[in-house]
Amino acid sequence: VESLQKIVEIQAVLDFSSYESKEGMAQDSFTLLGREREYNGEVSCVISEAEKNSLEQHRFFKTTEEMDACLFLFNDLLVLAAPPVSAKKKKHKVKQVFPLVSLLCRFSPFSTVTVWVISYYQTVTLRFLNQKQATTWVNQINKFANNAISHELES
Repeated sequence: VESLQKIVEIQAVLDFSSYESKEGMAQDSFTLLGREREYNGEVSCVISEAEKNSLEQHRFFKTTEEMDACLFLFNDLLVLAAPPVSAKKKKHKVKQVFPLVSLLCRFSPFSTVTVWVISYYQTVTLRFLNQKQATTWVNQINKFANNAISHELES
């Protein structure tokens, strides 16, 4: 990603919409309107219901800081962001960005709910609420990472 340093400081503007999952639980869904855009020196990633490229969201805890945050899976990026400050403000402050082409996601050998997100420059430990959520996210991250690597090799 050409502007990875700037992306670390983006604030994702989110439009929330509810949908019913297969289990019947309401979840938040997000769609990507466009790639990062620069406004007055600030880079923003605008998210809207206009397009059908869905994002995933999940709350997790970073074990080092015990910070409540959100995990977003874009086409070629994994983004860790702080949740909105209030219900009226729909902005997530980005804490960490990982290009999927440089990413591995593995379970910790010490816990079934702890996951290591490993990139060439940093490792983040995530603790999920249960094993089902952890397994889902490991599978999705690795699937998207494999697709990003395949796409990179084809170009």
